[in-house]
Amino acid sequence: MGFSTEVLFIKPAASENQILELLQKLTGEVCMEIGETTISQADRRGSFGIYIGETNGATVILYEGLLSARDSNHLNDCERKLIEQFPDRDLLTIANYESSNFYSYHLIQGGKTIRLKSGAHPDVEIDFGQELDLEKANYVKREIENGVEYFYVNSFYKPGEFEKLTHDQIGGSVAFDMAKMMTGINYNHIDMLGVKVKQYISKSEYDRVIAKFNLPELNVYELHHYWNNKLPISVYNSVIEFIESKLSSKGFTYDPQANQFVRKKGLLKQVVDLKCQETGKYFVQPAFRFYVGVDYQKWHIENFGSDKNRLGSRITDDIPINLQEIGIQRSGISVFNHDFHVDTIFRNIETILSVEIVPFFEKVNSIHEAIKYAKGFYKLDITIMLGDMVEAAAQFDSLLNLLITTSSKYDEQKKEHYLLEFIDRAKLLNLDIDVRKIFEDRVTRS
Repeated sequence: MGFSTEVLFIKPAASENQILELLQKLTGEVCMEIGETTISQADRRGSFGIYIGETNGATVILYEGLLSARDSNHLNDCERKLIEQFPDRDLLTIANYESSNFYSYHLIQGGKTIRLKSGAHPDVEIDFGQELDLEKANYVKREIENGVEYFYVNSFYKPGEFEKLTHDQIGGSVAFDMAKMMTGINYNHIDMLGVKVKQYISKSEYDRVIAKFNLPELNVYELHHYWNNKLPISVYNSVIEFIESKLSSKGFTYDPQANQFVRKKGLLKQVVDLKCQETGKYFVQPAFRFYVGVDYQKWHIENFGSDKNRLGSRITDDIPINLQEIGIQRSGISVFNHDFHVDTIFRNIETILSVEIVPFFEKVNSIHEAIKYAKGFYKLDITIMLGDMVEAAAQFDSLLNLLITTSSKYDEQKKEHYLLEFIDRAKLLNLDIDVRKIFEDRVTRS
């Protein structure tokens, strides 16, 4: 994916009051500070708000609003507002979208464009002003071949040789290097990426989040955890209560330690998993998945003298939730995507429960049904649990052959682990065989 960068620099650095005034000009309203992070964390598509910091005497602003139409003086709306407020300062805007090889850099001094270049494959869109020494330092030579301009750079992988790049392949690197004119260091340098930046949002954006989640208020300094599929903890707790109201009548109980709803039918476990990662005092990032498992522990203790189950209790992987197929608008990858209003989230959950989860669990409601989804030792163990020793013996031999054909992938410790598992199951099946000898003979023959 790479960088998706839009950054502007002001030198000498602006004061706090000047920053607040600029924010109001850029957004059209009063802005509020909501947190602090680093440039490396802020420089991501989907980041929330505007990020502002200072390094080496220059103000640095990450703002997804730099790229707009330019007037006859080569200025876009953002740059016009910058010049209006800072007519006598050096200004630099840079952009680098590596996914599309789009780049742009614009140096302004005394309110006038000194150097502007931007483009994407295959064309240079604007090339205004004299090429700067800093640009020239990024390549060894430039030549035109068959109407295409190429820049030759020293090869990183083959010292003494050159790589031949088009303008769009080198443009992003040059844009990052232009930051040296304002800060003395390349934008992609670790010292730059570690610079602390404050995060700001407009008052209307704050109000929109409050309305989206039906909250009376929210600690503004926790809003920097909001984006990227996160929910306020109060909303997450409401989600748990809502799901419990739908599943408790069907025999599911909620385990608050595991954040799971579980229904047991004999050895079968049906699980709705909402495990989440806390991201501050006010927000969490929940999962929403479901699967079928088996309570192996008792069976293992009875047959092996200890709980030998080292791989968990699942029979299935997470069952895919086909959002589009069940009529749910797709907004990102999660039912909890932050673009959804809280009412939409609850409607989506109810649909998923009624259309996907509950019907699946009603269909897969016994070990006999669940075994269709099992693989490897899990399937072998369940077959033994069900008492089908003939089928289990066939599975045992098939799995042993699989280990033999793939044994070169494993180190000795891993091989020994699997051999011990086979030896244990051979005893359960009353197979009078030497597993190690069979393994070694077949490996030798293969």
